[in-house]
Amino acid sequence: MARKSAKAVHDLPMLGRKFAIIFTNNVVVKNRKELADAIGYANGTLGEWVNGRTDRGGVDGRVPEAALEALSRILVKIFPHVGDVRAARRLWLGSERAFERVIDPDSDVELLAVLARHEQRLPLKFVPFDSERLEMVPDCIDVPEDAEYIDAHEKIAFLVEARIGSKLTVLYEDIRGWSVLSPGNLHGGLVKTSPERIPAGDKWIPFAQPLGPHRFVFIEHPATLVADLPAAGAISALDSEIVRGFARQLETEAWVRKWRWNAMYLFVEESDAASDAG
Repeated sequence: MARKSAKAVHDLPMLGRKFAIIFTNNVVVKNRKELADAIGYANGTLGEWVNGRTDRGGVDGRVPEAALEALSRILVKIFPHVGDVRAARRLWLGSERAFERVIDPDSDVELLAVLARHEQRLPLKFVPFDSERLEMVPDCIDVPEDAEYIDAHEKIAFLVEARIGSKLTVLYEDIRGWSVLSPGNLHGGLVKTSPERIPAGDKWIPFAQPLGPHRFVFIEHPATLVADLPAAGAISALDSEIVRGFARQLETEAWVRKWRWNAMYLFVEESDAASDAG
């Protein structure tokens, strides 16, 4: 196996949130300065890792190979159940959700965990803008077996066989976290036809960045029930506690057995033509 270059640079998604998850789940390293001291870097350097990617709105952290190695070793030291340094590296390079599930294994009040306890009973179809460019994703790591493969800059829509008069709450997840798709500008939330098109009318959901796995979750519920979620359209991902709050809401007495759900997984990759054009 080829050795990793000491000059390699890695993007660590949601690095600031991952630091926060560490600080709230141990008594050894409780803030960024203590973490900086533990791995032998200046506190200001960690701040640059978190906020330095101005070209991506500060979403991703960018760290050198030596720093990733140090972060991986301290993660294993603080949380031995992580396993080894290789497992820790995968966590730093992966999503905030995967990171939190390992660091805080008792945190089962998570949207996907709640959904998994309920049968998928909401009929759902995927509508590609250009069906000739669509194919099933090959069997490869970190891509759900039932994912659809699409090119970046593809346009898509969904048809949901929901009950007329009910509401659709639609959440969207990529490597940055969860966000709300409906109710919002693309769809008002109220089901007026069956099947209901998401987005409404002749609108489409365009894709660009980020590449990689994307998940859409569709939840049909009575119009009298209001989801504890902010309006769609926020630039940043939802705070993880907001998503947990909605997950708890789904299993409250007012909601339980009154909603149906389904999900669609997409894997977005830059096409050869788009890469050549760039």
